[in-house]
Amino acid sequence: MVNVTKDPLNKKLEQKLFVQFSALIAKANVKTSSSVVEGLLTEAEHMMLAKRFAIILMIHEGCPKRMIARVLKVSRTTVQRIEDECTRGEHRVLLRVVGKYAEKERQEMWETIEVVLRLGMPPMGKDRWKWLDKHMGRNYPKHK
Repeated sequence: MVNVTKDPLNKKLEQKLFVQFSALIAKANVKTSSSVVEGLLTEAEHMMLAKRFAIILMIHEGCPKRMIARVLKVSRTTVQRIEDECTRGEHRVLLRVVGKYAEKERQEMWETIEVVLRLGMPPMGKDRWKWLDKHMGRNYPKHK
């Protein structure tokens, strides 16, 4: 859980610092920006951001909320809250950036999510992974 101080910064100052930090990250290469963010965040914050990112992508792709909650080990309330945020358009910039990724980068991102999704889960059941296979560029014959 993230602990937030009870004595917040002045809103203008907080916004200015955040914009400056964002600009710094945007100007850095991937390795450097990753190191900067990794150094600033705790392990719990890393996990929270990774799960939130996966939830947003999975909701965008139409994954069932119950499945998202189960495989990412988050509450259905969390998934619903993030879905509500997506409905309000709060993550459209993130989704637009993901949409601009080169095909290879998108493929790698979905392969990472696939590892998370399939860990410990047998590949069985009619059309169980159809939505994921579509994103991975796999076409399997329909089950009879």
